[in-house]
Amino acid sequence: MFRPFRLVPIALALAVGLAGCSKTSDSTAPPFLDQDFADEIAQHVGMVLAAGHGGSMLTLTVTAATVPAGAPVSQQISQDAARAARDTLFPAGNVAWAVVDTFYTAGGTAQPDYDALSTRVSMHAIGNGEVHSAVFHATLAHRADLQGTGLSVTRDTLYMAGTARDSSRSRFTAKFSTATVRLLCVSSITHQNVVTLKGQSPFTPPLGALCDWNMTVTRFGSSDTTSVDRTMSVETIVAFDGTSKAVIQVGGLYEYQVDLDTGDLTRYGAQRIAAR
Repeated sequence: MFRPFRLVPIALALAVGLAGCSKTSDSTAPPFLDQDFADEIAQHVGMVLAAGHGGSMLTLTVTAATVPAGAPVSQQISQDAARAARDTLFPAGNVAWAVVDTFYTAGGTAQPDYDALSTRVSMHAIGNGEVHSAVFHATLAHRADLQGTGLSVTRDTLYMAGTARDSSRSRFTAKFSTATVRLLCVSSITHQNVVTLKGQSPFTPPLGALCDWNMTVTRFGSSDTTSVDRTMSVETIVAFDGTSKAVIQVGGLYEYQVDLDTGDLTRYGAQRIAAR
């Protein structure tokens, strides 16, 4: 059985160190990425990620939830029932998710069901809807494609990686300044080293994952979103370690911890992880 252990600080340091290697050393934040703007970006990402609101963390865990530990699906329930369990349209919060996965043999033959010959899986997920809390509202459109290899009935873990696209528009009360914030965030996401347990709930966080969000963030200055306050590109890293919290790092400078059920954010403060 996979035993989770904490590698988040190392993973974050490595990711930021590789991104920060250049001919010159710059210890200042990118233009316009002050503490307030970083706080707002982290709050937005945390909320649209949180599984308790139907957020996109579910794309990392939903395939594991439909692959039982131990015997293959086809040995436990009928083929029709197995297929219905995987090719699923389901609501989570106010987000409607459609998830389709396909299993393959070592020779590349697609299978209607997971069985003893399955060695890899391909998952496609689409989510559309709204994320709500008392102080946060966002519309969400998310697409994810992940692949898993090394499947075996003798292993209790799934290892997956892939990409995603996210477009979300939010209006919320900033946690650390109480300002009313309006953001449009369009993101290309790379998921690496996603580790989950077979049969786990989709609302249970991954045992491990490193997710790199390359974001274009627009902050609007008025309620009709015709006045653009600022627009910038920023890299945001989300690291999972098997606990109920994930680390969010914005722009290689500002770090936070997010509750993966509620989206509640804790600020670690402004700090740069030294390149190693």
